[in-house]
Parts: sequence; structure tokens; C-alpha cells
Amino acid sequence: MTSEKPLIDPAAATIAEPLVSAFQAAWNTHQLINFDAVFWPDSAFIHRGGELIEGGTAIRDYHVKLHTDPFFASSRISLTIERARRLAPDVVLVTTRSHAWLGPNQAVKVDSRPSFVITRKNTEWRIAFGQNTEDKPAN
Repeated sequence: MTSEKPLIDPAAATIAEPLVSAFQAAWNTHQLINFDAVFWPDSAFIHRGGELIEGGTAIRDYHVKLHTDPFFASSRISLTIERARRLAPDVVLVTTRSHAWLGPNQAVKVDSRPSFVITRKNTEWRIAFGQNTEDKPAN
């Protein structure tokens, strides 16, 4: 008999929560100048459209530019941790559920599942890799 591991390991979620919250807060306030503070300088991120962005500064710059587009300029997101587990002492994998309200008057709702690999260097945790996958409704 096998026992299933819980979807959320509380210790892993405790590590992930401040970074997920900082990501959400930066997006919702559109204050993305310090957005790279949640990413390592050598991080990578694949956005919903599939483009790979390499480097914490490039990830920040991409999102800063994105938020100058009127479609995203007043957008907001809500991120909820769905899964969190420690893969190794210095590695946490977290999957979130994102609800985004985009466009004029936030009339367009888009759901996705951003996942993050969070790593520790010395005593600091940051995102090493992220991928945002569109959450399409079941047929």
C-alpha cells in the first residue's frame, strides 16, 4: 500500500508564500521596478505565450514593458498556492492557480497555472524558474 503525499507541504508553502505574494503585489500595484528581487539573476521564465525569458533583469524588463500596454496597465491577478513540496533541502516546487482580470475595466478574465522552482542560496530563497501555463476549461 502506498500513501499519497499531501499536495501542500506546510514547510514548503511557508518558503513559497512570501515570493508568490511579492509577485502578486508587484503585478497588482504595477510597481515592477523591483520585480527582479523575487528572481535570481540567472533565473528563467516562460510566459503564457511560450517565450523563454532569461535573467532576472530581463524578466523584470519584460513585465515592466507589458504593464505599459493598456490591456495590462490596470490588470490584477490573484495567486493561490495549489501544490508545494520540497524537492531537496534547497529546492521547492510550487504550483499556483492564477485568476487575472485584464483589459479595459478588467473585463477579460484569464486563468492560468504558474509554477515556480524556488531555490536557496546561502540563506535567501528566490525563484530560479517559472512557467505560466494557460488553464483551459475542460470540454
